[in-house]
Amino acid sequence: MTFAAKLMDVKPPPNVPFSKADMSDIARQFYADNKRVSNAKIKKSLGIELLYPTYREGLRKIYELDN
Repeated sequence: MTFAAKLMDVKPPPNVPFSKADMSDIARQFYADNKRVSNAKIKKSLGIELLYPTYREGLRKIYELDN
């Protein structure tokens, strides 16, 4: 969120502790079990290089295309 807000030159939303966040039970379950993922295995096995290998590069491109 902070990175996207900086791209758009807007103030990022305030940080809210997870325990106090207003969200549905499904959303709470999703974020409570959030896991990191890696694209290293698919890149190696398919021999590819991703056009936008990180979320930052992807968001930056989306923002550029929309502005």
